[in-house]
Amino acid sequence: MTALPTKQDISDKLNVLQALVDRMRTICEEQGKNDHAWRFADIALRLAAAAGTLEEQPYQDWNDRAHLIVSRLAFANERIAASIREFERGVECEKNTAIIIGYIDDVVRAMGRIA
Repeated sequence: MTALPTKQDISDKLNVLQALVDRMRTICEEQGKNDHAWRFADIALRLAAAAGTLEEQPYQDWNDRAHLIVSRLAFANERIAASIREFERGVECEKNTAIIIGYIDDVVRAMGRIA
């Protein structure tokens, strides 16, 4: 039987995701893509709110979803990091922005199901 991920496991992966979002906001600002930068600033606020809500939940309220959240966070972090590398190289910026936002929305929705 696989042990349930702890709140710290989720928090660690969420911190990585938040750093990736912040990196994306910075890249957009550096490239003068202020609309995108604003979108990532908004996403950072949504992630922080979702993380705060998660922290307030008793362990038993969210342990059934812990594996789901950890797997979505891990997958999102990998895909977002790859999309950021492409974005930095100027490859399909609009598409990569949409991809990144989609993964983050998926994580926020998964975390919201617990609250």
